[in-house]
Amino acid sequence: MPNVYVKVSGYPTGDIGFVTDLLDLLQSAFPNDRLLYASNWPVIDMYADFDSHLSILLDRFAGNDDFFINNARSAYHIVERKKP
Repeated sequence: MPNVYVKVSGYPTGDIGFVTDLLDLLQSAFPNDRLLYASNWPVIDMYADFDSHLSILLDRFAGNDDFFINNARSAYHIVERKKP
């Protein structure tokens, strides 16, 4: 499915085993160019905290500009404008 992307957010951070299994599943089921960062803020404050959420993703996807930037550009068809 060429138009399917997965926004990675919304998981409870209190159970790191669950989060690890969830991220493993996502990475095995979807190619890396289909996963993209999403903060789920401020809703995440209902079941986790933003710092833990982001820290887990930074540990897992450190240095992966596709996950944090490029895949969103592709999914949302964002084109960088040329400066005049």
